[in-house]
Amino acid sequence: MRKIGVAVIGLGFAGSNLHLVSYLENKNCKIKAICDVNRNYSKKFPPTLFGEFTTDYREILGRVDVDAVSIATPPKFHYLITLDALKAGKHVLCEKPFVMTLSQAKDIMVAEKKYGKHVMVGLTFRYLKPFFEFKKILSDNKNPLISIRCTEFELLLKNHKWDKWEDWQFNPAMSPGAALSESGTHLIDRMRWLLGSEVRKVYATTSGYENNHKKDHSAFVILHFANGVIGEISLSYQVFSQYQNDKALCLTEIFGNDFYACVNYQDYFKSNPSITLYDNYQWKNLKLDVDPKNPAQHEIDAFIQSIIQNKKPPITSYDGYKNLEVLLAAYKSSKTGKPVTLNE
Repeated sequence: MRKIGVAVIGLGFAGSNLHLVSYLENKNCKIKAICDVNRNYSKKFPPTLFGEFTTDYREILGRVDVDAVSIATPPKFHYLITLDALKAGKHVLCEKPFVMTLSQAKDIMVAEKKYGKHVMVGLTFRYLKPFFEFKKILSDNKNPLISIRCTEFELLLKNHKWDKWEDWQFNPAMSPGAALSESGTHLIDRMRWLLGSEVRKVYATTSGYENNHKKDHSAFVILHFANGVIGEISLSYQVFSQYQNDKALCLTEIFGNDFYACVNYQDYFKSNPSITLYDNYQWKNLKLDVDPKNPAQHEIDAFIQSIIQNKKPPITSYDGYKNLEVLLAAYKSSKTGKPVTLNE
């Protein structure tokens, strides 16, 4: 079988540490080219492993040996590069947040149908093993669910400088936001996927670490789902630690009538994780085996497999659209101080 030719556009943290590394581990694809506006990356990635380097992504799209591209640029550029890639007959794996506006997301969904290629959105943390177990637990659960809560507090070093952390995230022209756009997108996707229901109303409040920052470092979001479940997101990048190896608090909890399930998924990367479960009037601690693959590897493998099988990827452009819809509604709610109702 011919290997799928791939290229990565954008060689920052996600492009270098997630996409490139995972493509190298996949036996069904071959990296043909890489692209970034920063020419210094040409020295970091040898062509024997990573193919030809270019600063112009359009050169990649013109290559017949490239079947698919990963887009790991700042969100501002996702729209144009994705459309150009689809027009050039390439499948696309696009990092989150998907694009900047809902109209851009709709354009991409139209282009997919027109050009017969698929777009997968990089909501990587759906591939954390504990949540596949959560999904199974919920499918077996017969008790009515009440709420789902995701709490994510990242521990940062006390000498951390926000202005040095992915500067584009604090530029309104480059990204919808910071903390909610970076981590909140994963939590929104997790809730939609686990519950199998869409958000109907959003209320949110956000804050910055310093007054001169216009982007969010902390957020609190309430989501009303169509199935009646209430979602709660508590998110902050403002929790500081003196030590590099302190753990973050990354909880996902599900509450129901005589039902409760919880996992601190940050433990998943450091030790044998477990799910705390209360069901049928009994407390249980379900041990999970450590997954030999990281979430990014699962994501890349799923993307390549969808191309080989000519099927829609597991996380579609529609998922990206619905995720962005909630994200933008949260920012609007935070700005106006009022809840935002979404169209059905």
